[in-house]
Amino acid sequence: MTGSSEDFLMRWRDYTRQMAEEPLNLGYTLSSENALRMLLQDYYPQVLRQLDTIKESPDCMAKVLYTLAHLDATFVSERPEILQFVATSLTHAHPFVQYLAVNAFEQWRGQTAQCALLTFLGDAPPWLTEYVRQVLWELEEEISSHDSSDSTSI
Repeated sequence: MTGSSEDFLMRWRDYTRQMAEEPLNLGYTLSSENALRMLLQDYYPQVLRQLDTIKESPDCMAKVLYTLAHLDATFVSERPEILQFVATSLTHAHPFVQYLAVNAFEQWRGQTAQCALLTFLGDAPPWLTEYVRQVLWELEEEISSHDSSDSTSI
């Protein structure tokens, strides 16, 4: 961690202001993405506490989840709190937030994503349930393809 708590709060306010001012356009990088990456790198525990404060805002949640989906899967897998945050977002009241949580797991791939998504299949709208099933199918194919290539090599 670098800097003081005052530095963190100033940078967090700058990030949230920048995030609030920009639209979320799927397929495009948010200009605030780098700010969140730097905050996670420099102030990880403080960022985690602040993430709890945005859960009531679907717009903020969507933008944070969209940014988190672009993080390296190894970085995320080494930080279970991020996985937990995204997993709890699967049950958010707003379907678009749920969609972006599924998308984050889809981007990260792997068995951790598969486990989180399997627990989600519940009271989601039909279109979201279908999206989750498609992602799970792709993950299963990817994992079984990886497992079978491992068993053939000595």
